[in-house]
Amino acid sequence: MAVTLPLLVLFVLFSNANAACNKSFTLSSDTFATENFPNRNFTGYCHYQIKLPFRRAIDLQWLAFDVGSPKVNSKCPDNYVTVYDGAKLQPQHTYTFCGKQPQNITSKTNILSIILYVNSNRSHHGFRVKYTSHTVTCPVLYYSGINGILTNPSFPNSAPAPYYCTRVITVPENNLIKIDFLTFSDSSNLYPNSKCKSGMKLYDGSYNVSENQVYKFCAYIKSPPSFTSSSNMVSISFYDNHNSGGNLVFAFSYQAVPRKSCNYTMKTLTGSITIPSTPSYDHSNLTCVTLLEPPAAKYLILQWNSIGENFRDPQKCDDFVEVYLRNISSSTLYTKLCNATRGTTISIKNPDKKIFVRYVTKNYNSRKQFNLRYYGVSKSQVSFTIRQPIPNVPWCFHTLDYYNTTIKPVLVDIRTICSSPSSSPTGFQSPTFFIPTIIIPTFAPSPTTSSWVYGVASSGVLVLLAFLSLMVWLYRRRYIVREQQRYRTL
Repeated sequence: MAVTLPLLVLFVLFSNANAACNKSFTLSSDTFATENFPNRNFTGYCHYQIKLPFRRAIDLQWLAFDVGSPKVNSKCPDNYVTVYDGAKLQPQHTYTFCGKQPQNITSKTNILSIILYVNSNRSHHGFRVKYTSHTVTCPVLYYSGINGILTNPSFPNSAPAPYYCTRVITVPENNLIKIDFLTFSDSSNLYPNSKCKSGMKLYDGSYNVSENQVYKFCAYIKSPPSFTSSSNMVSISFYDNHNSGGNLVFAFSYQAVPRKSCNYTMKTLTGSITIPSTPSYDHSNLTCVTLLEPPAAKYLILQWNSIGENFRDPQKCDDFVEVYLRNISSSTLYTKLCNATRGTTISIKNPDKKIFVRYVTKNYNSRKQFNLRYYGVSKSQVSFTIRQPIPNVPWCFHTLDYYNTTIKPVLVDIRTICSSPSSSPTGFQSPTFFIPTIIIPTFAPSPTTSSWVYGVASSGVLVLLAFLSLMVWLYRRRYIVREQQRYRTL
């Protein structure tokens, strides 16, 4: 009710505005005044809107102002002017002026709505105002050190929008960077169709290289996944393109962790791994093992972002990658890759707590180096689902769940949904038949009814019921046999 009432008041206010003085301004600077200024104004409402492109802020300067009586106990007793900073029905800030002492305004958004309310016979001149504009910039900021906490501007409040900001974190060499989100809230993306007008992009390295983008995140309340880099640099860009004010609030910590040449243990939900991490690694034969221990996730995606050009000889298979579940043994080998290329992807459903990635190469050189990214994905993070019919099985269909990575969508799950006559593609379930209820009349013989007549009638009903039951059973049996034969031929 507290939100609905102001919106209703605004609706009434704008719907009753005087059409003769409703004006819109889109130039970067301009000057305007109320109707008949400086003569006495009319009675009613007047609406002036200044709307500029995104990333422009408005500087409003009153050249003359004479509207109503001065404020009494912080309230205007009769006529007044209200200025809304942002969209009309969802302003970020609201200002109310009366008398002869207004306040110059620098907007937080690219829209200002100025409403003149006149409801008394008091003589006044109205106002004359000038506005200019300037570009809202958010410079790239650089951070160094072994740890720290970064937030959005204006934290714990949202920053004035629209904006696009970037933060670059660099730690000492021979270290990686671990990112953990402490809080993340984006009220603009409450619904799936919000189109992600605000959100965050994380880069493993420089933000100027598009291939370095690990993920793009926008969601309500849920935090982006934790991340471990493959180098000593991480870039994070965050943006808000709404014209009704800021919506994005976040805080995250970063920490430098020692960089190893080959073997890693990764415990964040997402990560980027370069193996080996030093291109000048001079061992002729190389074996690296990376242990992945991401927090509980429904799916785990392994995706090779870059592959050295010599890592492609499937005939010899001297250079390969193996993925193991739980431990490294022949019985737990999940897959083996001898000719991986950029974009090669493995998706594991319900992964174990420990996933081992083993890299083996002979006569190592830098052209056999590769970068692996992994994503722990929950069920709610599935990007989209496709429904796919099954040929010759009209009562069944597949649902395919995909997760969008920066390289391509990845299939993470396939489910088969069936109605009668089968419940799954590997089994047959007999159909459900509807048998109408037969109401049997109760014979209450009168003194004149012979006992043999009652006996014959009762026997006839029982025979009829037995016959109907036999027919239903035969029909049902015949149908099941026919469908089973048909199913075996699919």
